[in-house]
Amino acid sequence: MIKDIPKILGFYPDAIDTRDHLYEEFIAGVPSAAEMPTFDKGYDTEDVYGYLDNDDQYNTLGCVPFGGTNDLEMTFRMAGIILKLSQRDAYSQIHFDSGGASPRDFYKLANQKGICEDRFLPTYDAVGGLTEARLRDRSDITPEAIENALQNKIDEYLSISSLDMLILARAIFENGGCGGGYCGINASIGHFIFPKGYGKHNRGGYTYDGIKYKDSSPMWVNGQKTFDKWIIKYNNKFYLDSPSGSEIILYSFWTCLKDFSKTMEYNLRRKPTDTEEVFAITKDGLAKRHIVNRESLIEGGKQPDRKWIFYPASQTVQETEIDVATQSEFDNAQEVAEILLLPKDSTTTIVSGESKSSILGIVLNWFKKILHIK
Repeated sequence: MIKDIPKILGFYPDAIDTRDHLYEEFIAGVPSAAEMPTFDKGYDTEDVYGYLDNDDQYNTLGCVPFGGTNDLEMTFRMAGIILKLSQRDAYSQIHFDSGGASPRDFYKLANQKGICEDRFLPTYDAVGGLTEARLRDRSDITPEAIENALQNKIDEYLSISSLDMLILARAIFENGGCGGGYCGINASIGHFIFPKGYGKHNRGGYTYDGIKYKDSSPMWVNGQKTFDKWIIKYNNKFYLDSPSGSEIILYSFWTCLKDFSKTMEYNLRRKPTDTEEVFAITKDGLAKRHIVNRESLIEGGKQPDRKWIFYPASQTVQETEIDVATQSEFDNAQEVAEILLLPKDSTTTIVSGESKSSILGIVLNWFKKILHIK
């Protein structure tokens, strides 16, 4: 049941370390964002920035890298970057001999060495399976994977020592979620998850303040795997799903920071909508306009690596108009260099800086007449 602690546990709570940077100190004296939703309204990072993969850790002890990579991936999504990180790259470097891992070790690794994308070191085998032995194996690591990991390093990781629901909700809203662990009463080992939302959770006719999380140990509900679960607070105690669920103690909550303006070729950001207007830009500077469903586009395998440009940039640079191609012109162009996802019917000016890869080397201004192209 959703209210039960998973049978296989691989999270070891971190001991207190005075060298840790605290989230509470980071936000001290800074009011929360005015637009932060209340618990009555609720909030879920995946509803705003897009849905992460529902990854199953199976019978491994790898909950820490599964929950941790979700946290990192959502941090990238907030900057408009969709990427899939390798849980195997992380776990193979931080696991204990007996299995399982420490969240601090995970975030330290993400800060010092980074974690490569899954395409460089796939977590699952060729048929989608996963074992503890495979999750520990990095015999097939390549120099390209190590270099890719360096590109994905985070700038800082912060320990969230408070169990105040408002503090946790603020970290979720402002930082795109966090990583967090829990243990059963009197237990020394537990489970690590990705807290991604908050709000009111209804169970049995009662409503509780809760934290919504993505779990790599899904439960079967009505014949389907359920990855989204809740932790609720009742009478100053925490429970899984409802007061009739397992009572737990929260430990080792962490969140990460990354300044994308220093490392990414585009510092663009926005909240993606379900329906997008797509401009595919060729090397020749030609654009083709589509109205598509964002999820079907991504699931259809058309997502180029790190080529999604997600938002109106606020920067001011030299601007030039893009040419809109006819079907034949577009088909005869050399190749698609970039794909821009723009909000449908937007009137916002879209500006882009020069690509590091020099694929385009152009800057764009989306004039109103483009909105009326048939």
